Amino acid sequence: MLRGHNKDRRPECKQVVVGKIVNEHGIAIAAPNMNGNTSDTEWNEKAIKLVKGTFGERLASITYIADSKLINLPLFQQLMEPGKRVRFISRCPANFYNKIAGKVIKQAYQDDQWIDVGKIGSGKKTCTYELQEYHRTIEGNDVWLIVVRSSAGKERYDHKLHKQQIELEKSINELSKKTFVCEADAKKEWERFEKSHKKNLYKAAVEFKEIKTEKRPVGNPGKNPKPPQVKVTWQVCAQIIGINETRAEELRNGGECFVVITNVEQSELTGEQVLRQYKDQSIVEIQFKLLKEPAIASAIFLKTPGRIDALMMLLHVSLLIRALIQYKVRKSISESKEEAPKIGWNNSRTEKPTLNLILESLQHTTFEKVGENNYRYGFYSDRERDRVMTILSLLDITIDGLLDP
Repeated sequence: MLRGHNKDRRPECKQVVVGKIVNEHGIAIAAPNMNGNTSDTEWNEKAIKLVKGTFGERLASITYIADSKLINLPLFQQLMEPGKRVRFISRCPANFYNKIAGKVIKQAYQDDQWIDVGKIGSGKKTCTYELQEYHRTIEGNDVWLIVVRSSAGKERYDHKLHKQQIELEKSINELSKKTFVCEADAKKEWERFEKSHKKNLYKAAVEFKEIKTEKRPVGNPGKNPKPPQVKVTWQVCAQIIGINETRAEELRNGGECFVVITNVEQSELTGEQVLRQYKDQSIVEIQFKLLKEPAIASAIFLKTPGRIDALMMLLHVSLLIRALIQYKVRKSISESKEEAPKIGWNNSRTEKPTLNLILESLQHTTFEKVGENNYRYGFYSDRERDRVMTILSLLDITIDGLLDP
């Protein structure tokens, strides 16, 4: 246990870093515990070695999918190692190999031949995707770069533009209320203003106004009135005149699009299939979310490494059991020739029930003692009975099997 970058903003605490390799069903293949200062890049290097050692001759049949921390030149060379080549799908980072991601994004906007692949995933926040495909050579290795443009990215770009416009208008309004004793001070303030807003995409024009204010003496002027005193002040008057198109285009390209990189042959998968597999990374993220819940392992009140390893092993096994239950139910539904069962929320039909849904259903049951060493399985209602019995049958579990001591 060592201190490392703590995403919960608790740098004073030591931590354990957990790595996970799972298959497409969320079933763990490897889950090592590592020091708290282990970086994502270090973990990916260990993961590649684990994958090569675990699958051996079957290496050509698997695809390693990870986020952009997988892609740097040393790791890329390990993935493309002759004789031990690992098929991978990842997000291409912006600074990789002479910023190749930005170059293909720019090329995609010039070509403007987007292929609409529709929505990927389910839920209210699901967005639509378009893509263009390019082939490039990196260090003598052929790779496939897929430029992906999402509707969510366009919304983020529009929101950022609107936000920057609002911020600049507010700052200009505050600046216009200030007064300066000389033109030099006004120009100096404008220079400071431009420097503080240099990242804003909008352009502003400025005018320095001289304001003369006459101030007459108080009281009766008399026969020989004193001349009014003239006070000169300066004001900065600015207004938005447009947008920096070059920088706006760079932001749009980076905000709307990302690049997926893979060495999978195009004859094996389509661009849409590659994107769908990349987006399925959420499977492992769900397991990490469960692992970091406060009631599970957000905080560990143990000191010795042996006990911490033992606790983490129990947690990994529990997550494995959860994944196996979910996999078994979904597999039984997919193999069934009947209509999807009514085991969803509000008694709806579902083909991919989550484990939370399954556990929620099973909580509406009781074990009741009806005699000496005799028990029965109770249900809150007939509706819950039908739902639970369906889930148990999908798991190949019978009531007699549950009650058999």
